[in-house]
Amino acid sequence: MVAYAMDIYILKPIDLTKGNHKLFLEVNNRGGKLFGGFNKSTGGNDPTTAAQAGDGFLMNRGYTIAWNGWDPSAAQGSNNLTISVPIAKNSDGSSITGPSYEYIVYDNATSVSHALAYPAATLAKTQATLTVRDHLQDAPTVIPADGWEYVTERSIRLLPAGTPFRQSAIYEFSYTAQDPLVAGIGLAATRDFVSFLRYATADDFGNPNPLANDITFTFSFAVSQPARYLNDFQTLGFNADEKGKRVLDGIENWLGVVAALA
Repeated sequence: MVAYAMDIYILKPIDLTKGNHKLFLEVNNRGGKLFGGFNKSTGGNDPTTAAQAGDGFLMNRGYTIAWNGWDPSAAQGSNNLTISVPIAKNSDGSSITGPSYEYIVYDNATSVSHALAYPAATLAKTQATLTVRDHLQDAPTVIPADGWEYVTERSIRLLPAGTPFRQSAIYEFSYTAQDPLVAGIGLAATRDFVSFLRYATADDFGNPNPLANDITFTFSFAVSQPARYLNDFQTLGFNADEKGKRVLDGIENWLGVVAALA
């Protein structure tokens, strides 16, 4: 019973009877649509032109194409697909706190600050540790407290101010964070979105399903980060909806690996 709101985007045949009755779900990457490679086009986050359709590979084969927001960290704007989820709280309404970890690597020599995934519960540097090493096999070196500081509760920087993070060096920051998001609801959101398009005729408020009684097979495609998301989606059991029905018939993960620096 967790409330959330997400963006959705659907491209479907004008006449569904002339489509192939198959759903192509592209799991967006940090809010962006990457389906252009299928159509030999730039794609775009609001594909409305013939140029953005390219050679229309997917459309010409009758697919309905759908996207939904699932990543609460996806940037707003530029027609990105996002999801709004609540902050988890203790039963008495107070903030949840706990250990948090940041793996920081910049492939440039100009970054002078780093945004934290979650706000710090305290700005006391005695409760945080920043280390650095050049290679994974190296032992981490602790950066002294006078070598870094919090800019805000959501970011840190090296000292003196303006010092860039070493290019390709591995920084690791451990600290006490607060206010975790219920980020895992994104898995249920994708499950329920596809299940609705595949099986429902209308939602709980009577709004009709634009694909009602049309979809017979569902397939997903993802590149990089969302491919790892789909691995969790399958492993954690979200490929069965609330009634136990299959959600996705096929999952195509492209480049869904974790890269390691040598």
